[in-house]
Amino acid sequence: MKKPLMLLVLCLALVLSAPVASATEDAVALAQPMLGAMDSLMRAAQEIASNPAGSDYGWTALYLMGVNFGDDYPGVERTDDGGVRVPAPAMRAFAGALLGWSELADIPQSMADSIQHDAADDSYRLAGSDIGDSSTRIDRAEQAADGTLTVYAVMESMDGERLAEASFKLTPNPQPDALLPYRVEVMP
Repeated sequence: MKKPLMLLVLCLALVLSAPVASATEDAVALAQPMLGAMDSLMRAAQEIASNPAGSDYGWTALYLMGVNFGDDYPGVERTDDGGVRVPAPAMRAFAGALLGWSELADIPQSMADSIQHDAADDSYRLAGSDIGDSSTRIDRAEQAADGTLTVYAVMESMDGERLAEASFKLTPNPQPDALLPYRVEVMP
């Protein structure tokens, strides 16, 4: 009687101690292509907090996405002057995924030095910039049965100091062949 009970306890212990991390690791891997979008939204929020009168959250996020992560997307290219050229369809895809915009809003005057629309080739010209001395990483992520991801991201300085953290809901993008696989929502 003791042996079967002992075997049952051991089996239960093995099952309960089996790594659950693989589900989290899978969710992190699924969220990874959206890290630039999450980073851009976090940086835009910081910009608004430090300069509320001189910034526009939406266009700041789009600018940061294009200038810092545009190289990851087809058609986006660096220009000879150190800037970035983003074709309008890519900018619309960024706007839909990051902000839920179905159309691009007018560029606010406060962003005129950083971003301009070039009607000749229907693209956006972004002034050059660097990402700075911080980076964003995914701390953890969870996937729901419907494919939605809940992602917890952390922005850190190069010496590891936490500068910001945010949680995001990533919903699968319903558009086939979408440039970005998810739509991002910042969670409270």
